[in-house]
Amino acid sequence: MHNPIENYLNDYISDLSISIEEGKQTRINVYDLERSLKMGLGSQEYYRENGGYATFANVLLALKKKGTLSELSSAKSNNRIPPLKESYWINGSKKVEEINVDAFIMEMSDLLDLSYYKTNKKQLTRQECLEIEKIYHFTKNIKNSRCVMREERSLMLFHDLDTGSVEPEKFLSSTSGETLLRRLSLSVEDLHCRVIRESFTYWKDEYKDFSTINDVLIVEGLATYNTFKSLMSKAKWYWSEKPELLIFGGGKKIISSFESIQTFFGKRNDMIIRYFGDLDPEGYSIYSFLKERYPGYNIKLDIDCYRFLLLVGEDYTKDLLTQQLHIENSYKQVVEELSHKIPEAKNVLKNLWNNKLRIAQEALNVEVIEKWNEVSLYAFQRNNRRNE
Repeated sequence: MHNPIENYLNDYISDLSISIEEGKQTRINVYDLERSLKMGLGSQEYYRENGGYATFANVLLALKKKGTLSELSSAKSNNRIPPLKESYWINGSKKVEEINVDAFIMEMSDLLDLSYYKTNKKQLTRQECLEIEKIYHFTKNIKNSRCVMREERSLMLFHDLDTGSVEPEKFLSSTSGETLLRRLSLSVEDLHCRVIRESFTYWKDEYKDFSTINDVLIVEGLATYNTFKSLMSKAKWYWSEKPELLIFGGGKKIISSFESIQTFFGKRNDMIIRYFGDLDPEGYSIYSFLKERYPGYNIKLDIDCYRFLLLVGEDYTKDLLTQQLHIENSYKQVVEELSHKIPEAKNVLKNLWNNKLRIAQEALNVEVIEKWNEVSLYAFQRNNRRNE
């Protein structure tokens, strides 16, 4: 009768191995595996009664000798007896059916454009063939379909395929799905579906029609959005030109939701669109990504708001408490644009960047504004105009 530790490990690792294609590997951590084993056996005592670590290690070493496991050369030793590496590769054993690429391309080409695969045959994996077949059979019967949402079409097409870490309803909107459509020279409209973009939250001057709006301000944070909305509704504005449309960006959300601006403006792209966010790596990258994704729009930083934030924000300079992506090109883009109008911004932003500090836009709030009487604010505004 086999030892329960041996049974558990052999079954567990065998199941993983046969789920991975031959020639591919997945990494397994020895400490996590041992913890999982103890939980699977029910108790630490039962683990010890059946040989404990010694049996655990010997089973893994036997699987390594058999070829099911391979050493991860960069992994450290666990410094126990017998010694194991802290991590191993589980080698895949799943047999993959050979693909007759030329025959597949010929079969599908009566309805789909597979010219990409004719010159990139190695990209035509078994999984990609299955996905293409789904699209092919749908295209063949497209006359019987109705226009649905992209996520609905995605689920209908790929519900019985392995779409990896992406849910089938989200496959068409994922990087893999977009890549597949691009390789086939298809759009989501070609699959008789449409994309609904999540709209942004906004406040508009009630006397302005969208067709006449020329000045838009995007504010990254909700608190600042509501502060600015309150000021605008009371006809109070102390910085740049009072915007006719105020948009709540919601951090990175604006990068995708901004696309819905076409719902309001159609193909108009002649508006001035200003952005105001935190002085931190994430704030820089949001602005940079927004400009990069929508190059047809005149998107720029709100110089006056940033000038005022730099003026009042010194006391609010704090360490970055969350892990943020530091994209140097985004940082340099913001430094260049701000320092062109605000020379002192270069040193301030350099200090923030080098020392992992930030200034939140919330430093600019009603209480701070009220500490400046209106005469000072108007003087600040006039001085800004002269500097520009």
